[in-house]
Amino acid sequence: MGSMTQPGPGVDAVGNPVLDPTANVYALFDAGMKHQDEMRRADAAHFRELLDIFRANITNRLEGEAARVNSIRAVDVAQGQRSAEVAENRAAVLAAQVQSTADALAKSLTTALEPIHTSLAELQRALYQQQGVKETTSESSQSAQAKGANIGMWVGIAVAVLGTLAAAFMSVLAIGVTLYLASR
Repeated sequence: MGSMTQPGPGVDAVGNPVLDPTANVYALFDAGMKHQDEMRRADAAHFRELLDIFRANITNRLEGEAARVNSIRAVDVAQGQRSAEVAENRAAVLAAQVQSTADALAKSLTTALEPIHTSLAELQRALYQQQGVKETTSESSQSAQAKGANIGMWVGIAVAVLGTLAAAFMSVLAIGVTLYLASR
């Protein structure tokens, strides 16, 4: 068997020398890595663009919702102010009505009581006259008692009428005050 010698350079089927593929593999590998790095950068840039678009969309939606809520709130505030104005107007009208009713009632009560005051004054005058007549003339004690009872009856009626009118006045006044306070 022969001696061991080193084989010669490799040749292809046609006899051309074969080159070592290591340098080509390295070049392809480096090109692939550069391409992957460029793809990652492009992907990251695209992701940032999408994220910016998403943020802008969300911001626009939030601003639109905030504007919608603000407009609803403005309407509510305006309605609240209008309701307060209407309530104030009603309170003023009721206060004026209560005052005019009280004034009218006082006037009608004064008008209604005037004849009673006149009657009481006449009754008082009659009593004084009767007492004066009693002292100057001698009447029977039975007749004087009857007249005194008659006068007492009229005084009782006058007091009852005054009490009734006073109670009616107080009732109307209480109703007016209640309406006035309820309107506030």
